[in-house]
Amino acid sequence: MRSLGRMPWHRHQAESEDYAAVRCGCGVSLRITADSASSALCGAPHKAEFERELISERTRAGLAAARARGRKGGRKPKMTPAKVRLAAAVMGKKGTVVGDLYEELGITRSTIYRYVSATGELRQDGKKVIGL
Repeated sequence: MRSLGRMPWHRHQAESEDYAAVRCGCGVSLRITADSASSALCGAPHKAEFERELISERTRAGLAAARARGRKGGRKPKMTPAKVRLAAAVMGKKGTVVGDLYEELGITRSTIYRYVSATGELRQDGKKVIGL
């Protein structure tokens, strides 16, 4: 048995009993004491499913709260509008060594070609970064 503070299942006793009763179609007994908890449920898979749903619900709520504060998730893009413009200008010229260009910009070859074509024209992702 683990402590109650580590078991999200037992923090929501009423919720967990209702959930298990609906999922199993059987009675649920939950005994909570000062430092331990035990439950007699229909099966561990239902408990695990409830915990997964509880975690995903909290994750969605946290992401929504972050969006409300103006935060956006994900990795920051390597290509800035200035880098895209520079890559487009240089790629349009004859004699451009792409290896030198991507080393200078601190990106990979595939990243350059994702934003700019070999002739220097902007691709869809390049237009999106610049705002066209």
